[in-house]
Amino acid sequence: MGCPGDFRNSCGLIAYVVGLSRREIAIRLALGADRGGVAWLIVPNGMILVAVGVAAGAAGVFAAARAVQDQLFQTGGADQAIYLPVAALLVVVACSRP
Repeated sequence: MGCPGDFRNSCGLIAYVVGLSRREIAIRLALGADRGGVAWLIVPNGMILVAVGVAAGAAGVFAAARAVQDQLFQTGGADQAIYLPVAALLVVVACSRP
């Protein structure tokens, strides 16, 4: 339940940052910058949010896995074969959403 809320909050933060730089974006577009170049002004901010979210999520997962390690079936509490693909999938989903 927390993941959609966090995603919505990060989208709101990116929208706020874009709103702050709306004049700069408009001037760049008026002077002939291509849309891809202008989009790359915003992408690093989003990637920083994704990296912080993945790091915080990984810390939470390792803490929670340690607490429920006895209940896990045929896997350890720190099994990277499970955590890394899921984290990569979440990064792809976060980066593909407008």
